[in-house]
Amino acid sequence: MAQIFKPKKNTKRKAHTPTQVSSSFTAMTLHSQAIDRDHEPVVIANGALPGETCQVNITQKRKNVWLGDVSKVLEPATIRKVPDCPHALGHFAAQTPRCGGCQFAYVDAEAGLALKQDTLSQALTREYGISKEVWTPPVASPEAYRRKVRLAIDARNANAPKIGFRQAQSKAVVPIDHCRVVIPELQDALSLLTQQTWTWLNKVGHIELLHVREGIVVVFHAAKPLPLQAFKEMSYWRTQLREKLANPSSMRLSTSQQSTAGTTSEEAVEDSIHFVINRKALDVSNAAITWLSSQNYGVLEQSSQCVTPAFTLSSANDLAIPVQVDDFMQVNSVVNTHMVSAAITALALAAEDRVLDLFCGSGNFTLPIASTGVSVLGVEGVASMVDQANAAALSQGLTNASFIHADLTELNVIPAIQSLAPNKLLLDPARQGAHTILANMDLSAIERIVYVSCQPQTWLTDIGVLLDSGFVLKQAYCMDMFRETTHTELFSVLVKSA
Repeated sequence: MAQIFKPKKNTKRKAHTPTQVSSSFTAMTLHSQAIDRDHEPVVIANGALPGETCQVNITQKRKNVWLGDVSKVLEPATIRKVPDCPHALGHFAAQTPRCGGCQFAYVDAEAGLALKQDTLSQALTREYGISKEVWTPPVASPEAYRRKVRLAIDARNANAPKIGFRQAQSKAVVPIDHCRVVIPELQDALSLLTQQTWTWLNKVGHIELLHVREGIVVVFHAAKPLPLQAFKEMSYWRTQLREKLANPSSMRLSTSQQSTAGTTSEEAVEDSIHFVINRKALDVSNAAITWLSSQNYGVLEQSSQCVTPAFTLSSANDLAIPVQVDDFMQVNSVVNTHMVSAAITALALAAEDRVLDLFCGSGNFTLPIASTGVSVLGVEGVASMVDQANAAALSQGLTNASFIHADLTELNVIPAIQSLAPNKLLLDPARQGAHTILANMDLSAIERIVYVSCQPQTWLTDIGVLLDSGFVLKQAYCMDMFRETTHTELFSVLVKSA
């Protein structure tokens, strides 16, 4: 057989020449990025604001759009500020490593929230011609708001591990021992954790801190079984934290803990610190600890037993919302409390109403709505959260609340929903929105809708479905659920047109 010579292809990659441009920005995207529409192609950049001229490092080139990051601000906007945290985005000189958490800390908080709302208002007008009059003032957040914190671990050097937050656009860990957006009740635990040099940390994927009605929860997400030494060191760490929290000068205890603690508070503080581990943390041969939990996670009690977690979050009308350590939860309790109360008010509930709560989770809205006396059905796609919600309704005497487990991206849930014959609707979907269920269920009997959204683009799409179904948007506003981030949370109210 004749052989034809074929020269080898040159497999060497051409060296990438970074592109740097100077852009003048005039608007924002729905994801809090700045846009320069006068540049050809259009430039969209992280770290810039409308009214600014910035030097931008282009990171991605598409046909009609270049994406990039600001490397220098040439002409700053009036609302720009130097971030209060040295680890936040917005410092362009040599600095300490940047944390990936607060991407919008270079903007005054109130001005940044107003900018997000104005951007959405313009988009709503462009899409549907809706007047700006529907927008009411946004809801601000306290500076320290996070009641749940996830800590990364870098234990490649077993003798000098790092505990902290992921660096922006990197797997590197920044060991920050104090975070401005973390609630005071968790600050001491955060500080003490980041100081630890436990040699067994290479067996732990990450650690979470959570503040609940029952106190402080520390969750060790182990990837491998932990040695007995780990549990001894956890116990000693708990003692350190107990002593720190019991010190009146600490001023870290919540009001409820302080009232329980009294003047000699070490025993009460001890009861308010809960260690949780997952099943992977225990070696089957480790007889020193008994696993009694029915869950994948167990609370490590003083008796060396792992029992089922039973934690709750406070909600409107003094209700307790159940939460497991691996559940989704609203990390901003102040804004969440406002949101739930506002939803109850906006639904204009009457005794004969039948409310449908889609994407209900563990009953964040459902249980407070039920406490007003109306019938309410919650629908959720995570089975464990439905079980928790049913149990919470039963324990609090809310027999008018019921829950079903169903995938709201599928249509087979519609008969169960319609059997309630709801006349009021509340929905708080994930980022994917609620297009499938809204486009296919019968909305003719629905009088009022409260739509809470964490994704402006899918909210705009779903609003179009509701407008086509005969609803009128009566109110909308932004909530600063994640202060100093690019995240946008929306609260909106729609009513059936006359």
